[in-house]
Amino acid sequence: VDQGSSCDSTIGNTSFELSSSEDSEDVEQYTQDPGTISNLKKENLAVAPPTQRFDIDQKHRNDPAYCGEYIADIIEHLRESEREGRHYMDTQAEIDGKMRAILIDWIVEVIDEFSLSFDTLCLAKTLVDRVLEGDRTIRKAKLQLLGIVAMQLASKFIDVDSPSVDDFATISAGTCNTDEIIQSERRILAERLSYELCIPTEVPFLARYVEIVCSNFDEDERKQVELQTRFYCESTLLVYDFTLFRPSIIALSCVALALYALNHDPWPTVLESHCKLRWCDTKLCSCIRSLQNCILYPSYPSLLAVSNKYFGCNPKPVATPSQLIHAQHPEPAKKGGMDRTR
Repeated sequence: VDQGSSCDSTIGNTSFELSSSEDSEDVEQYTQDPGTISNLKKENLAVAPPTQRFDIDQKHRNDPAYCGEYIADIIEHLRESEREGRHYMDTQAEIDGKMRAILIDWIVEVIDEFSLSFDTLCLAKTLVDRVLEGDRTIRKAKLQLLGIVAMQLASKFIDVDSPSVDDFATISAGTCNTDEIIQSERRILAERLSYELCIPTEVPFLARYVEIVCSNFDEDERKQVELQTRFYCESTLLVYDFTLFRPSIIALSCVALALYALNHDPWPTVLESHCKLRWCDTKLCSCIRSLQNCILYPSYPSLLAVSNKYFGCNPKPVATPSQLIHAQHPEPAKKGGMDRTR
């Protein structure tokens, strides 16, 4: 393999191959907005009074693992600790958005191959972006090594049974060895991450918001919402522009759009009461529009790890993009709704 131009590895029938946008055929970019949020006027919003709270944790009072007494404080702390990403792609000498998307798509396949958790996937993606933010010298030939180190660190931090260094060296198909992985792990952990791995991702916010909106749903409806939100969330991981949104905003957008696609109220009052955001929040509106574009018009349609994972393996397929356009349900009372005319 020419280390200066590309790197390949194989997991079963999957492969990792990088090519710059200059070296490969450009993928058609869709810039049109498939949906808008209309009537976002202050007087049209039904906002729960500040003192009105919905105790959706009551049924978990006797479950010590749920941490019902502390969960609101935990989520608030995570919300205060999170931050928006920074524009870093313009400062990269060899890496572009498409290369990053190819890497994350490959990471999705590896995480699935090793049966690692959704938390590990989101943290690995976050670590990749944190390193790329602070290191402008990463070469294209070393991008896969960065992905392997990010997965290894995330798995050690989250999973009970983490793959060994030899396992990660094997899936690299010879592009890096165990010594390189260990040395890179030490350097990245110390110099780029300052040993900070407890980084807020979309996962705790997704879990909390799904718990809130599904408090009165039956088990099948709840599972469908969970599946839908995860599909939307994983779809955002490949798109560089989503690094500029806070994880809580991405999670909230995924939940709202999932409810919309599944014919539920996309913005129930109980959700607004807990998330401390209003339907007309500028960042939220922008993120929902970007998410609609991401699902309806993928920037990289040839990268299929996420779609294959959800549309090919699950007993209940998630709502398709066409359902996202044509879903019919009443608009939220006194709130602007997402445009269904497209």
